[in-house]
Amino acid sequence: MLAGDGLLGEYFDDGANNAHLVNPAGTHVDPVIDFGDASGGAFSVSAGGRVEADSNFSIRWTGWVLVDQAGSWQFKTLSNDGVRLWVDNVGQADTPIIDRWNNHAVATDTANITLTAGWHPLRLEYYQQNASTAIELRYSGPGRSEVIIPQDHLSSTEPNANPAPVVDAGPNRNLVLPENLAELDGSASDDGQIVALLWTQLSGPNTATISDGDTEDAAVSDLVEGTYVFQLKATDDLGQMSTDTVSVTVVDPNLAPVVDAGPNRTVLLPDSGAMLDGTASDDGSIASYAWTQISGPNTAAISGADAEDATLSGLVQGTYVFQLKATDNLGKMASDTVSVHVVDPNNTGVITGDLMTWHNVTITFDGPETSETAANNPFLNYRLDVTFTHTASGKQLVVPGYYAADGNAANSHATSGNKWRVHFAPSEVGEWTYTASFRSGANVAVNDNPLAGASAGFFDGFGGTLNISQTDKTGLDNRGRGTLEYVGERYLKFAGTGEYFLKQGADAPENLLAYADFDGGFASDGQRDDLVKDWAPHVADWQPGDPAWDSEHDADSVADDGKGLIGAINYLASEGQNAFSFLTMNIGGDDKNVFPYLQYDNSAGGANRLQLDVSKLDQWEIVFTHGDTKGMFLHFKTLETENELLLDGGNLGVQRKLYYRELIARFSHHLALNWNLGEEINNASTAQKQSWANYFYENDPYHHLVVIHNGSNHYDLLGPYDAMAGTGSQVTGFSLQTSSADFSDTFTKVTNYLTRSADAGKQWPVALDEPGDAQHALRPDNDAGTSQVDGRKNALWGTLMAGGWGNEWYFGYAHNNSDLTLNDFRSRDQWWDVTRYALEFFNNNDIPFWEMNNDNALSSNTDDYAFVKPGDTYVVYLKNGGTTNLNLSGQTGVFQVQWYDPRSGGALQNGSVQMVTGGGQRALGTAPNSAGEDWAILVSRPDLPGDYDHSGTVDAQDYTVWRTDFGRSDKLDADGNQDGVVDAADYSVWRDNLGQTVLALAASAAEAPAPALSIVSEPVSEPDPLAGFVASPLGEPSASAAGAIASTSPAAQDAALARPVYETDGKRVDIPAPAAAASQPTADRPDDDPLWLAGVDGALELFGSRFGFDL
Repeated sequence: MLAGDGLLGEYFDDGANNAHLVNPAGTHVDPVIDFGDASGGAFSVSAGGRVEADSNFSIRWTGWVLVDQAGSWQFKTLSNDGVRLWVDNVGQADTPIIDRWNNHAVATDTANITLTAGWHPLRLEYYQQNASTAIELRYSGPGRSEVIIPQDHLSSTEPNANPAPVVDAGPNRNLVLPENLAELDGSASDDGQIVALLWTQLSGPNTATISDGDTEDAAVSDLVEGTYVFQLKATDDLGQMSTDTVSVTVVDPNLAPVVDAGPNRTVLLPDSGAMLDGTASDDGSIASYAWTQISGPNTAAISGADAEDATLSGLVQGTYVFQLKATDNLGKMASDTVSVHVVDPNNTGVITGDLMTWHNVTITFDGPETSETAANNPFLNYRLDVTFTHTASGKQLVVPGYYAADGNAANSHATSGNKWRVHFAPSEVGEWTYTASFRSGANVAVNDNPLAGASAGFFDGFGGTLNISQTDKTGLDNRGRGTLEYVGERYLKFAGTGEYFLKQGADAPENLLAYADFDGGFASDGQRDDLVKDWAPHVADWQPGDPAWDSEHDADSVADDGKGLIGAINYLASEGQNAFSFLTMNIGGDDKNVFPYLQYDNSAGGANRLQLDVSKLDQWEIVFTHGDTKGMFLHFKTLETENELLLDGGNLGVQRKLYYRELIARFSHHLALNWNLGEEINNASTAQKQSWANYFYENDPYHHLVVIHNGSNHYDLLGPYDAMAGTGSQVTGFSLQTSSADFSDTFTKVTNYLTRSADAGKQWPVALDEPGDAQHALRPDNDAGTSQVDGRKNALWGTLMAGGWGNEWYFGYAHNNSDLTLNDFRSRDQWWDVTRYALEFFNNNDIPFWEMNNDNALSSNTDDYAFVKPGDTYVVYLKNGGTTNLNLSGQTGVFQVQWYDPRSGGALQNGSVQMVTGGGQRALGTAPNSAGEDWAILVSRPDLPGDYDHSGTVDAQDYTVWRTDFGRSDKLDADGNQDGVVDAADYSVWRDNLGQTVLALAASAAEAPAPALSIVSEPVSEPDPLAGFVASPLGEPSASAAGAIASTSPAAQDAALARPVYETDGKRVDIPAPAAAASQPTADRPDDDPLWLAGVDGALELFGSRFGFDL
C-alpha cells in the first residue's frame, strides 16, 4: 500500500470476559481514526461484520504518521473506554505517551512530543466495554492547528521505503542595484524519476517575478533592496517530495537618510503650541521633508511641514504622534516619529483610600462620557493602565484600570458616566509616583502592545505622587499582613509579615454570588431563578459599621442591602475560617445566575459578553473588600467545565481576554486570592490552558497564585513555562477535587501532585478544594452520617499531614444546604469547629509546617500520618487512636511529647510519656483519655532557654555552641532570644539559665524545690569577690586563672561587682559579662586581661566540678 492510505486496524472480539486484544476478529485499513460519536456498528463495518455492534471489543491500529515540520507536536485522543498511544517508540516494552487503560466516560487526553519532520511509527490501542463507543485521534503542531489526523498523513506501511528526492536549490546570490535579475541554478535527483519541479518565493519583498519556475533553472526579476528566499520542490514518481531553499540578497548602494524627529514633548495647558525640532542627513543630499500627524486628537495644525523644523498649534488635551519623513536625491526615504503629550497639570485624579501599605489606594480620573451599552464599547475600545513606581527602590507595577460609570454605581446603579478608575495596593512605604496611559481604538483593551490604538486624551500621560506610610492594621486583617504570595514552595507566604498560610473555608456554594441583593436581571431572567439566594439566615450576623449598599431591586434609596452576604462572611470568620470560594461566571453551568455581564448570553457568538454590569461588579467589590478585613482568602473560580470553551472556543481571543482583564483590573488589588482557571476542566487543549495561565501571569501586577481544578489530570501543565517548546505553564498551584465518599483518596492524591510538581522543577502548592463524592461529600450537622468523622480523619488531617496548604469544603447535591442551595453556613456549624481546631493546632503551637514533610514510615502505627522536620518537630496523627513508636534514629537530645485532641481542640495535653530521647525507636505512650479516638501527637524540642545543643540541660556544651556560632544568622541553634542572629544577648540567655534541666521544668508544675543554682540579682557585698572565688571549696581554678586573680586590679574587682554572679551552696562564682565573652574568643585571649581568664576558665572549671560537666 502507498503512503496516505490510513492505519492498519487489527480488530478483536473481547467477549464477556473482556480479554482485550486477544481474540482476532479481522483487519481493516481505516483512513482516519474519527469515531467520535459512533455506535459499535461503525466498527463492525470496519471489521467486516466480525465485531458485533455495541459489544465488547478492542482494536490495535499501527502504521506511520507524517509530521510536516520539526518541533513540539501535541497528540490528542477522545475515548470511551480505554486508550493507549505510542509514537516513535512503539514496542510492547515501550511506555505509551497517552495511557488511560480503564473504563471511563467520554474523555480527552493529550501528550506533547518533540518530533523531526517526516514519518514516524505509531501504535494506538483501544477497547470498548458495554455501550457509548468513541475514539478519535487528533494532532496539532508547528504550522498546523488541531485536526483529526488526515488520511494523507497516515500510512499503514513504511512510507520511507521510497527515498525522497535529493534537491539542491543552488548557491545563495548577492546583487547590487541597479542589477535586479538573478539566475537560480537548482538540481534534483531520485532513485526513480523526478516528475515535477516547482520554484516558489517563501519570503522577501513582493516584487519578484519567477520565470521557468517548473524547471531546475529558473530566473527571478524585478528585485528590489532586501533579502528573498526561494524554494525548489521536487516530486518523484511515487509521490515523495523534498525541498531546498536559496536566498538572494539585493543591496542598494545608496544609503537611506538618517532621520531624527527630535525629543518627545510635553505641553502644559493652557499652552496649545509646540516646536518640532527634526534633523535629517544623507550620503547624498536631502531633497524633501514632510511632517504629518500619525495619531491623536484631530485639532492640530502644522506650519512649516516641508522643513526640518515645524510649528504646531491648536493642541488640546491628549497625546499626539507626528512623523518626519525625509527623501534623498535618489528617491530613498526614511522617517522617525515624536510624541507630544498635552496635559492638564491639575488633572491628577481623585485619590481615595488610606495611603498605607497594603491598603486599597484608588485613583479616579475624569474621562470621556460614555455608557455600558455605548456603540463605542468603553470596556473594549478604551484602555487605562497606570504605572506606579517606588522612588527609593525603583520597583514598578503596571496596573490595569477600568470604566466605573459615575464612580458610585454600587449605590446609584448608574449605567453611564465619565469615571475611570484604578486600584493599587502599595507594598512599600515612601514615595510612589504614578503615570496614566489612556488609549483608545478598536479592541485596544485586549491588545498587548502598550502603544496600540491612539491617545484617548483627557488624562493620558497624567500622573502624580503618593506618600505611603506603614499599615496600621494588625491581627487577621489582610492589610496588616500584605499580599499572599507564591514563593516557589508548598505554602503561600504573606509579603508583609513573612507568615506562611494554612487555609480552611467554604468551597460551597459555588454560586455564592447568586445573591438577590446584587444589581442585574439574573434573578428574573428564567435561568434557574430558583437558585438565587437571599442569605437571610445571616442578616443577624451583620454588625453596625459593616458595609452595605442600595440594591436596585428595592423601592428605597437607602444603603441597607447586602447584609445577608456580609453577615455570612462574618459568621465564617467567627468560626475561624479564612477562605471562601465562588464562581465568577456560570453561564451554561449548573446555576446560571453568576456572570459579570449585563445579561445572560450562552450563544456561540456571545455579542452580549462584551458589555459589563458596572454596578453589580462594584457590589461584588464591597463583598471582597469586607473579606479582606476579616482575613479571608478569595478563591476566584473563573470558569467551570460546562463553559470552559464558551469564550472564543477556548482560545485566548477578544472575549476571554476582556473577561480576564476586567477581573484583574477590578479585583487583583485584594491581598489573598487565587485565579482558578476553571473547575473540572476537561476539554481545553494544553495550548489553551497555557495561554490562559500566561495571560494572568503577564497582566496581574501582583502575580497572585494561578491554579487549575482537576477534571483532566493537567500533568501537561507541570514544570516551568517554555513558550517556544510548548512545555510547562504559568500555573503555580493545584486545586484538587477527589471522589471517594469517605475521603480516603485524599492523602494519595495530595502527595501525588506535590511530588509530581516538585519533580517537574516547579513546586505547586496543593489545596484540597472539593473533597468527597458528588452526591454527599460533607453533610450538614443534622444529617451528618459518618461524613464529618471521615472528613476529619481522611480529608482534613490527610491534607495537612500530606503537606497540602489547606481545604475548602464541598457539600454535595443530595442534602439540604447543598453546593447549589446552601443559604446558611450554620448548617455545618459543628464542622467549622473541627477545621478551626486543626488550624489552631498548627498556628498556636509554633509548628514550622512550612519546613516539614510527610514521612509516614517514621511511625510504627500502620494507620497514621507523620509530618516531620527531622531533629526538631514531629507530628503524628493517629487516625484510630492507640499508640505508636517514633523512629528518632540519628537524632540526639531530648524531645517532649504532647497530645492534641482534633475532635475538641484546646491546649496540648500530657500522655503517659512526656519525654523521649533521640537515638532509636521511641514509644510515645498512650493518650490522656479516649485512647480509641483519633489524636495528634506533637514531639518537639522542649522550650528550655539556653539549651543550645538540645541535651535537656543548660550546661557548658551549650556555651560552646554559642561560642562557635557567634555572629551567625544562618545557623540559629544558639539564638536564645530568637532575634535572628547569635549575639551577646544569647550569651545572657545561656548564663541566666545555666543549670536548668528539662526534667526540672517539667517537675516544677507539680512542686518547686529550692534550686541548686540561682541567680543573685544584686552584686554580692564581699570585700574581695575574686579572692572568695579562689578560696571556694568547690574546686580550684587553673594556675593561669589563679595567677590572673592575684594580679587583678581594684578597678577590675569593682567591675566584677557590677556583673551578675551565681550563688551555689553559699559561694559566689563570677561569670564574664556577655560583651567580654562575645568579643574575646578563646584562641585570642590577651595576656593583659586577667579578669577574662579568671572569669571564663575559673568559673567554668568550678561549675564543671560542681555539676559534673565535661569541660
